[in-house]
Amino acid sequence: MDNTAVRWQRAAERARLANVAVVGEVEAGRWVYLVESATVGTGTYAVRRHPVTRVLSCECAAAERGDWCCMHRAAVLVLRKELPAPTPPAAAPCRYGCGGRGWHADPDGRSAPERCPCRDRLAA
Repeated sequence: MDNTAVRWQRAAERARLANVAVVGEVEAGRWVYLVESATVGTGTYAVRRHPVTRVLSCECAAAERGDWCCMHRAAVLVLRKELPAPTPPAAAPCRYGCGGRGWHADPDGRSAPERCPCRDRLAA
């Protein structure tokens, strides 16, 4: 994976962590999307693709500073399936021995499974 692909994956991960969502397509079929801001309460940014150069543009502060790989553009690329969606990290293994299932089975099978303490920590 080259440096550019890594940057796009990191931008997509930032968008996932910030719960940035593509609000909608402004002009159907014309590549103009409104994307939620992660920092401005109810703000949105327009992400556009130039019809000739096919370069994405965004109105966010990162783009104004010259960063061509912002989370808003990455969110649009993930929506259009041109960039793979980031996968959340796997849950940490249970230190109580349930294997991440959240339940401890009775080895003899005679009694009901017991709720694992790790399950209570996750619910809190």
